[in-house]
Amino acid sequence: PSAFWVGGFYYGHYWPSYTVGDEYAPLTQVFISCDQAYNGAYSERSAYSAGLNRAINTIRNTRASSSRYDTIVRIHDYVCENSVYNYDALSENLDMSVYGHAFTSAPLFTGRGTFVCEGYSKALKELCDAFDIPCACVAGGAYSSDGNYLGPHMWNYVKMDDGGWYAIDSTWDDRDDIGAIDYTYFLVGKYSCPDDDIMNPNF
Repeated sequence: PSAFWVGGFYYGHYWPSYTVGDEYAPLTQVFISCDQAYNGAYSERSAYSAGLNRAINTIRNTRASSSRYDTIVRIHDYVCENSVYNYDALSENLDMSVYGHAFTSAPLFTGRGTFVCEGYSKALKELCDAFDIPCACVAGGAYSSDGNYLGPHMWNYVKMDDGGWYAIDSTWDDRDDIGAIDYTYFLVGKYSCPDDDIMNPNF
């Protein structure tokens, strides 16, 4: 799921309507059905793996040290340096057969195209996972400095050596328009909570 995105799914169950004494009859079957929005994902597994390994080696060879901080700096910079935001994928009439990949980390590792914030976030997590750095993707809303809602957004929290979780937004730190990397949203704030809470998908 960190690499390839599913466009939609539904689930249900079969549960007999009768009871046995005061107890409901046992659940007999649970089913899940999903629509694969990213056409071609399965065939790109080898390319994805090779691209991920190249990224890992580049980060390992160019970081200042093996400390968690220096590794995260290099991961953040690698994502920003090798990513371009896909504004076309924000269309309300989105054709997922064309833009499904934009919601995955795959473009960074396969060269398939560009992505949106969800891709940035998943790519950063994929690289943090490779270096055993606790990292969570966080889905929420983006707001302008004057408080106006801009739309849905995704970013990351990473756990540092002091035990705190800090926010990283590589999407907003990637300044394509001037060809520079910003650090305004790099290791912002500190959130202290049990790991089980922040790694929960509903965090």
